Amino acid sequence: MTDIGNKVLQVVSRVLEELQASGDTAVKRVAEGLVTLQDCTTRIIEKLGVKKASLPRKGKLSGKRRAYERQSWFERLQRWRAGQEATISVLKRRYGLDRLCTVGWTAPGAG
Repeated sequence: MTDIGNKVLQVVSRVLEELQASGDTAVKRVAEGLVTLQDCTTRIIEKLGVKKASLPRKGKLSGKRRAYERQSWFERLQRWRAGQEATISVLKRRYGLDRLCTVGWTAPGAG
């Protein structure tokens, strides 16, 4: 596994341990509405060192959350994400690239 993959696994396990430290399991806390899956994801992203992650919330937003999601950097990241998803969709529809097998290939310019 890559260094990044190992770091992600360490952070995810640390966050789950923090959630379980209260005596409840993380799944039970999510089921009871005490912690949302989005909160868990946000914590994981923050602990990985990401400064600005554009993770929109579902449903009705509080005034504070609405103001957060209307910041220019947040909206810019949302537009970038939509563009990436559109590009993937075109590649699938137009060229039939449902799966791209690149195992064993090296990236151009890499070592």
